[in-house]
Amino acid sequence: MADIPERHVRLASLPDAAIAKAAEEELQKNGIPAYTGSGFHRGRSDRELYVPESYEAEAREILTAFDIGERTDPNLICPRCSATRVKAQPPVAVIVTLAGVAAAVLIFLFAEPKWLGAILFAGAIIAAAVIERRVGNWKCLNCGAVWLTKRS
Repeated sequence: MADIPERHVRLASLPDAAIAKAAEEELQKNGIPAYTGSGFHRGRSDRELYVPESYEAEAREILTAFDIGERTDPNLICPRCSATRVKAQPPVAVIVTLAGVAAAVLIFLFAEPKWLGAILFAGAIIAAAVIERRVGNWKCLNCGAVWLTKRS
């Protein structure tokens, strides 16, 4: 008689795929068959970690001792609530810059006076700098905080 496959449970949803892969390797090193969500099931996040149900308690114990702090990019931790459920914001400043430069080129090529294109170009660069400081490029999915990338 064929063995019935064991049910798998989601053990954790980690901040990024690299940390999930490191946690998966740590569990496998300890003899627990683990995989990230993209392994066997389509549409599941590669940040989610799965184990067989019979290994769940042991895997949680190992994962509790597993330190993800040194593996976590500081940009992936919310400065307000310390959550790790964050997403990147769209590159609004880049979009504004490209749109402004394209409009400046069109005005320079097809309109009179030509200096209007130069003013629009300078305005696009200044607007992009202001937007970059105001909008931020990370957003917390827990509390809604928005922040800029921390540079080292």
